[in-house]
Amino acid sequence: MRCFIAIAVPEPVRAAIGELMVQVKGIPASSARVRWVAEENIHLTVKFLGEVDEGRVAGIGERLREVCTGHAPFGLTIEGTGAFPGTKNPRTLWVGVAGSEALANLARDIEQAMESLGFEKEERTFSPHLTIGRVRPGRVTERRGLDSIVKELATFKDKVFGTIQVEEILLMKSQLRPGGAEYSVVAGFQLKACE
Repeated sequence: MRCFIAIAVPEPVRAAIGELMVQVKGIPASSARVRWVAEENIHLTVKFLGEVDEGRVAGIGERLREVCTGHAPFGLTIEGTGAFPGTKNPRTLWVGVAGSEALANLARDIEQAMESLGFEKEERTFSPHLTIGRVRPGRVTERRGLDSIVKELATFKDKVFGTIQVEEILLMKSQLRPGGAEYSVVAGFQLKACE
């Protein structure tokens, strides 16, 4: 099964992001080939694992449980917007996460724990974000309107969408369906700093 480690986004924050998406998707003459993420699927990916044999899930869970005992719950502010790798030729449209040392430390420890289980280490620096859309590859003529989307998205670069109280890390799986990816929780792990 295709797995990843994530932080859930509460409904009020997802709703605020959904309003942004409605506004950006409604731009006239926008025929850019963007595959938008369903509002209910918006989450913060901490580590993508890829295809995982079911026999490995217990070991992954044990390591995540160990990591979580070393981290206290913390808050995150969801703010700003942008695109990867940049606005000139974007492939991913996102909503941002304000800098958080607690999140960076948790992500680092999860990365190390998963590497110890044989999962490939992510070479890129952890850059927390909530993906809201992916630009499908296509000819330049098919990307018409993408500039308008990016320009509209930039008007939200200073907007605060809400806060998240992170108390749990989720091991999730995604299944590709005709209507898009369907996510479900495999297991949850409570953050609780050691006494």
